[in-house]
Amino acid sequence: MNTPEQNHYLQVGLANKKHCDMKNRIGYTFEECPECIADHGQAQINQGDETMNAKVTELKNKAQKIVKAQSLEILVESFEMTNEKMEAARGNDNEYLAIAETREWIMNELETRNPEAFEKWVDGNEDSPRKFFI
Repeated sequence: MNTPEQNHYLQVGLANKKHCDMKNRIGYTFEECPECIADHGQAQINQGDETMNAKVTELKNKAQKIVKAQSLEILVESFEMTNEKMEAARGNDNEYLAIAETREWIMNELETRNPEAFEKWVDGNEDSPRKFFI
């Protein structure tokens, strides 16, 4: 019998794969991790279940609140972790889209907190926002 977390990973096609570094580092459960929520949400949207789509929207709103509550250091580290994950996810549309959505949430929060640093980072074409925000 699988745990709820194992069922989640099986449902989004990530069985036996270390999926969420943030969960291990910060103590998120799979229901709290923005990346897991985005990944799960993309899988549900692809299935076209309207009831689930409403739940996914609710979970995505929750994930965005989690992102907003993080320290600047955690946001920057989380964004940096997505760089490698984006490369590794090429060819897996659900995972790639989930990581892209997570990056978008982090970028939106970074821009909200410091628009000037965000603009310099984007204009500088840097992979990491670290030197602009920390």
